[in-house]
Amino acid sequence: MKKITQTTSSLLVLLLVHLSSFSQNEVPDDRLTKKTVFKAYVSGDKKREVSGYLLNSNDSVVFLSAKPQPFKSILVNDSGVQKVAYTDIDLITVKRRGSAGTGAVFGLVLGASLGVLTGLTAGNNNKGQMISGEVVAGVLGIFGGATGAVIGAIAGALVEKKFFINRKKENLQNMNSTLLERLYIKPKM
Repeated sequence: MKKITQTTSSLLVLLLVHLSSFSQNEVPDDRLTKKTVFKAYVSGDKKREVSGYLLNSNDSVVFLSAKPQPFKSILVNDSGVQKVAYTDIDLITVKRRGSAGTGAVFGLVLGASLGVLTGLTAGNNNKGQMISGEVVAGVLGIFGGATGAVIGAIAGALVEKKFFINRKKENLQNMNSTLLERLYIKPKM
């Protein structure tokens, strides 16, 4: 019984290490940019607020689309695209689309693995227990996974980045460089 617990624990740890480390020396050319979709809320003077998906941005204009499209997409036509000049922008709030789902998945995996590890280590300490260590590990894994998924979904939904433009071209350029840093995958050396 102790051998099964040790084997399961070590396999789980190896799985977590494997999932968390992706080592590549070079990134293929088609994967240099992430296909990231940002939901943006632009607020300006006179309590004017425009929302949409951040399609593109240059040094003086922000382009918002009504349909979800990746940031830095090529503008094919102007139908359904709103243009907002930097002189009309006080604040841009940016959220990554799908961040609640991503947070829920990470929370589920982390909570379930911690629950299983806790159950396996605390399971069969006494010989007189009526419940086996594997059952305790399973129950704690389910409970930990559900709790982690809820916490991850809430945390992912609350994550947003605010850029204070204050009608200044320099601040819009800083926002562009910050978003581009998040957008491009840096190759590992």
